[in-house]
Amino acid sequence: MNTPASAETMPADHNKTAGQAPGKKPARPQREDNMKVSSIVNFAGRVALALPFIILGSEAAREPGARVNAVKKAPIKFAQDHADELVRFNGAAMVAGGLGVASGVLPHAAALGLVAATAPTTVAGHDYWNVEDPAQRGNQRIHFLKNIAMIGGALILASQYTRKAKSEK
Repeated sequence: MNTPASAETMPADHNKTAGQAPGKKPARPQREDNMKVSSIVNFAGRVALALPFIILGSEAAREPGARVNAVKKAPIKFAQDHADELVRFNGAAMVAGGLGVASGVLPHAAALGLVAATAPTTVAGHDYWNVEDPAQRGNQRIHFLKNIAMIGGALILASQYTRKAKSEK
């Protein structure tokens, strides 16, 4: 009758090589794999969040177009007088923030910058509550809510980096 070997008769590296062919390296721990998947998912999420800011921001910076009219309706004289420049600056800020988020360069500041750039755009550009036509009202409401979701994503990203920075100290 075969009995299990005692700890004294087992090789010292039994736990590392049990069930593996001789000469093969032990399998990597599952935690390392999870960390790699998490890093890939984090990167993909950052790029997905950043892409609309980069694309739409570059369009606004190059060709402010009708966005200028939305800024001219603002109840702030400075904004009315410098609408074109403000739209271009806001677009450039979105591009810079989007690139920072996507690349991971100063992601906390970049995410907070995107929040700061998107909030006025959302209120001024997608004021669905002032639109009479039901179809246009619905379309502006969708864009308003999309921007709110993007602001939420940027805030979550900013808070992750804040927590990470504090835990590293």
